[in-house]
Amino acid sequence: MNFSVFIIVGLSFSLIMLIKRLSKPQLTLMSEISTILIIAIITIELFFGWLVSSHSYSNVPFLVRFNTPFVFLIGPSIYFLIYSHINPNTRWDKTSLLHFIPFIGVIIYFSPLYFSSEVQKISYIDAMYTELSFDSLLIGGLRRVQQFIYLIGSIILIKKTNRLQLKRKISRSIYIILSLFALFILIDVYRYFFKFDLLSGIIDGVLISIIAIYLVFDQLRTPQPIKHIKVTDNSQLEVFANQIVETITKEKMYLNPKISLDELSEICNLQKHSVSQTINQHMKTNFNELINTYRVKEAVLLLESNKTKNLTIKAIAEMVGFNTVSSFNANFKKIMGRSPKEFRA
Repeated sequence: MNFSVFIIVGLSFSLIMLIKRLSKPQLTLMSEISTILIIAIITIELFFGWLVSSHSYSNVPFLVRFNTPFVFLIGPSIYFLIYSHINPNTRWDKTSLLHFIPFIGVIIYFSPLYFSSEVQKISYIDAMYTELSFDSLLIGGLRRVQQFIYLIGSIILIKKTNRLQLKRKISRSIYIILSLFALFILIDVYRYFFKFDLLSGIIDGVLISIIAIYLVFDQLRTPQPIKHIKVTDNSQLEVFANQIVETITKEKMYLNPKISLDELSEICNLQKHSVSQTINQHMKTNFNELINTYRVKEAVLLLESNKTKNLTIKAIAEMVGFNTVSSFNANFKKIMGRSPKEFRA
């Protein structure tokens, strides 16, 4: 099977995505930058995969080891992408650049090779095809360890995420990319210990081709941002109110202590302004009071149940989404006219 064709297809898709992403006027969010990083890395890796599969590497000696530093950005980029899906408004900051230290370190390590003569570079490439070099052993081992650490970090990040956030904010595409990333690492580990040669790297090229193609199709089916709708009709507000209530009760969003107006708007597929207007104008309350009302209703059920009679007030407060007992007591008494302890008695 000619894998070069498949790699070229993946390369074409990644270039399309890269051009589309770079065409945006401002790139400040972590989600935007991490996506560009992943697509750029995929593009570079696919190009070098094509050079290897077509036996053209020796024809471009000036590019020797050009792609190697970029593989140290795969792990951080995947982690950033997952983190930005959980925290969609996170902006890129200077501390994020600390993850680029291995990338810079590899560039420094190979700088003597980059500035060597063409004859030396061709000799280096020929040696790469015939024997396992110290560079391949050292850098290859380090990158696999680094990628494995970021894989574990990404899994821990997902496990620490609230179930409701996980359901809504971790899209199917992120799970697929993470799974492909894990498979990519497994194949790399196999290559490192059992069959370390350049041609076996074509498998990696095919794998990230799948990621590139999937990213394009996932982007094409992503819904466009919701346009702002100024609501003036009370009947429309009632429709929104029913939608909000149904979403809150069905998903039991109030159990999440970190639930926000932004998240409710996203799940309801409504503008934040429309949700706020509906709650304030039509439902005659505010977001916090609305959520706390549902929490208190849930607490009443728990306090009346024989199954939870041994639970402390603090435990029940945490179960229904309150961060502190004092907040629970204050809201419970405001709505029910009695404290939770008095209600239970």
